[in-house]
Amino acid sequence: MMDYEGFFLTDTFQATKKLSITAGLRYEIPGVYKERFDRIATFNRYEPNPALTGILVNGKPVLGAYDPVNTPNHPYRGQTAEHYGLLAPRIGIAYRLNNTTVIRTGRGPILHSR
Repeated sequence: MMDYEGFFLTDTFQATKKLSITAGLRYEIPGVYKERFDRIATFNRYEPNPALTGILVNGKPVLGAYDPVNTPNHPYRGQTAEHYGLLAPRIGIAYRLNNTTVIRTGRGPILHSR
């Protein structure tokens, strides 16, 4: 299961009879994969392995442990933490050459959820 939310605000400004400018702002909460009964585990390569407690390799404990989600070692319900700060401005420009031809362009960043 994965929840996704996205919101978008936009406004168009008619600069001249031939030129219009559209500006917008997109806000996304991309969601993370979750399982209904929290039966997902993650692998933490920096945590000492609890099954090999007391065994040392080159004087150091063996690292690498599986952590179930929604536990003290992995407090999130999904495999990663939720991201709430994904804001992306958008802009679009349209110029009318004549009654049958319009040139349009736009730009906005691509959002990555890691």
